[in-house]
Amino acid sequence: MAAPRGVLFICCSMLEAKTIRREAQAERRTVSGYVLAIVFRILPLEERIFMVDYRRRRPRPIVFAGAARSGTTISTFILTRLRRAWRARGVSVENRA
Repeated sequence: MAAPRGVLFICCSMLEAKTIRREAQAERRTVSGYVLAIVFRILPLEERIFMVDYRRRRPRPIVFAGAARSGTTISTFILTRLRRAWRARGVSVENRA
């Protein structure tokens, strides 16, 4: 039996949504797989910076804790990480077909 899944809504512009879909397709991932891959790639670095060890104690899921630590909503937390990844890769958020 599969584990229950939560739903994550990201409040973003239509151009950002198109970029997410385009980049997910380019990496041959689902949209959620693409988003989670980027977010989970940066979280270990943030854990080291803030000296947090979530392996020992997980009071909340790691993404929720990351958003709380940065003082933002989960949607803003994820969009910020996506935008940073796009800038690092030189991905432009533009209206493409």
